[in-house]
Amino acid sequence: MYRPLNNSAGIGIDNYTVSGRVTALPIFEDGGTQLLHVGFSASQGSLVNDQFRIRARPTLRNGPGYAVPVVVDTTTLPGSSQFLIGPELAAVVGPWTFQAEWTGQFFNDAVASNGQDQGTVNFHGGYGQMLYFLTGEHQAYEKTEGVFGRVVPKNSFGAAGFGAWQVGVRCSYLNLIDKAIDGGKVIDMTVGLNWFLNPNMKIQWNYILAQRDGQQGQGNGNFDGFGVRAAIDF
Repeated sequence: MYRPLNNSAGIGIDNYTVSGRVTALPIFEDGGTQLLHVGFSASQGSLVNDQFRIRARPTLRNGPGYAVPVVVDTTTLPGSSQFLIGPELAAVVGPWTFQAEWTGQFFNDAVASNGQDQGTVNFHGGYGQMLYFLTGEHQAYEKTEGVFGRVVPKNSFGAAGFGAWQVGVRCSYLNLIDKAIDGGKVIDMTVGLNWFLNPNMKIQWNYILAQRDGQQGQGNGNFDGFGVRAAIDF
């Protein structure tokens, strides 16, 4: 239970949010090389200043936040409270990993930009992805947290080997259209190659192709991008 964030300098003094998540592991065999994970999360709370705004930037971030365009946006609208649900599913079968999540967000007493009461509106998004280790590793799993853990290559890059290589594909979407509120929607497909040099360093290559239906029918079209990221943690 917590007070929702208002902005970088303050919080909603008279507002609250209650959130929770539960997970289960009905299958866990051979040290995690075969597993099935299911989970569900939910959140209920009032809205700061009785307003809400949902927006999103592209999956590929090629600059600081202020320089990356917003591709879908409900704009700031009146509302009284919100409720979120988030089912999740994941499975590991040897070098294969499947993962999917969906989130539905419900706003009560919503009012469209034209001033019309909309009652309860729903915006939703989700993704599904399939990954495969070319070098034979499997995705580690942290039981205490209910999340996937660090990738440890069988042979780290260097004298012993070439690290772990993984290919993957993901499809995701976000729909901000309901009743008289039209914040647009976007669907994208990602193809990726991940190189885990050792347990503490990786390099990722991603190509993303997206299709957008812009707010109020404006700015429809496709856009794509290619990105490379190197990460080191310790």
